[in-house]
Amino acid sequence: MRLGAGAIFMPAAMALGLLPAPALAQADEGKSAASFYDGRKMSLIVDTSPGGGYDAYGRLLARHYGAHIPGAPTVVVQNMPGAGGLTAANWLAQVAPRDGSVVQIMSRSVPLAPLMGTPGARFDPLALSWIGSMNREVLIAFSWTAAQVEDFAHLKRKSFTVGVTGPSADSALFTRLSNNLLGTKLNIISGYRGSDAINLAIEQGENEIGTGSWSSLRTRKADWIAEGKIKVLVQFALEGLPELKSVPLVGAFAPSDRERKAFDIFLAPQEMGRPIVAPPSVPADRLEVLRKALLATMADKELLNQAERQGLDIDPIGGERVLSLLKGLYALDPELVKLAREAAKPPE
Repeated sequence: MRLGAGAIFMPAAMALGLLPAPALAQADEGKSAASFYDGRKMSLIVDTSPGGGYDAYGRLLARHYGAHIPGAPTVVVQNMPGAGGLTAANWLAQVAPRDGSVVQIMSRSVPLAPLMGTPGARFDPLALSWIGSMNREVLIAFSWTAAQVEDFAHLKRKSFTVGVTGPSADSALFTRLSNNLLGTKLNIISGYRGSDAINLAIEQGENEIGTGSWSSLRTRKADWIAEGKIKVLVQFALEGLPELKSVPLVGAFAPSDRERKAFDIFLAPQEMGRPIVAPPSVPADRLEVLRKALLATMADKELLNQAERQGLDIDPIGGERVLSLLKGLYALDPELVKLAREAAKPPE
């Protein structure tokens, strides 16, 4: 069933104070990018709840982005969590105005959802207007020290619990891949509202294993690392970080080259660690403005200083590169994609 503006996304659209896309498109047709953005209020959608890594990056961007867009619009953050990022992605593709007034910071695993046949994914990633990414990321899996997990191989011998938000979230995706391709015995507990709730559950002993961005964990839970409360077990990455050189890459645990290549499909999006995207069919001149403004913002000295104080890594790539990565993934050998899809599929 196709969800339209009158279905579950209409309340979100109303909450954001946005008019339907056709009305705005007609009203602003023919305006130059500079005149379009002059005095305008833009919305920056975050597909997670407040307090997590994506939210931190989104709010950092919102404070500086408008200054680098002709017309200096005000950029306002709106959180739209749900279904591991699918709620916001579907809304962006189907409901959001297509005039360049709305952008989103999207959870990096969400663009793979249609390729993997994830239930509820009702958007075409290749049709979206990719603006760029604020950094590249390395995800890790870690254990709470009290759980007495020896190493990643221990997860193959004994069952441990992992908390996640929804089926398409990175935490859920990489846990399923580890179970189905590598043979771990991780038990997924779904439905947490965000990373803060997941971290609290770990502290309280409700879950023993956590997954997430190393840059976010290093910043937001520095005390865990400094006080030895967690053990980093594995890096979900094609190339590891120098500061984690003693932590193995996940590919080392693949039973064969075929499983490793299937897992690599999900590691490629780490190159676009914090992707910024707009709805389909944004006018070409406005998309170009948004792309150039993002790269200029990522070089803004004030933003870089704030990012350093917050412990947020800035390592941007352009929108063309993001789109190229996605085109490559969607053009892979169907048999390899089938194996990856089966491994990533949530249990029914």
